[in-house]
Amino acid sequence: MTDEERPASPSGTGPALDEPALAEPPTASESPAAAGPVAAAGPVGGGPARTGAARPAHFRPAGGAGIGSIFVLAFLVILLPGVVLYLVTHALGLGLAPSTLLGLLLVIVCLALYPSVLVRLGWVKKRAKPAGRQR
Repeated sequence: MTDEERPASPSGTGPALDEPALAEPPTASESPAAAGPVAAAGPVGGGPARTGAARPAHFRPAGGAGIGSIFVLAFLVILLPGVVLYLVTHALGLGLAPSTLLGLLLVIVCLALYPSVLVRLGWVKKRAKPAGRQR
């Protein structure tokens, strides 16, 4: 189907896109309690029913960093200082090659220091020292 054959969007500015329908919240007749005493009783054995609302599917302890936070921190700690140093030194009149090499050197130094930044923030645990050989 080409763009000319597609129906117009509600705003009339372009072709309508296939958008997924939004799910409506369950009504009282669709809730587990309305399904009867068996569904409301929970699992067999009389224990409490486990629902998805009690605990999110991807549980992360409080204070722990997600993978997105670690990548953002890497950008701020590793790449950004090197680029800023390059821009400042080049703006002050240093040649292209020396500015680039100084920026690259700073990126390498920051890359070496990045694991210690993660440990200091408490986002990564310290490595356990391996047990040494006993003589």
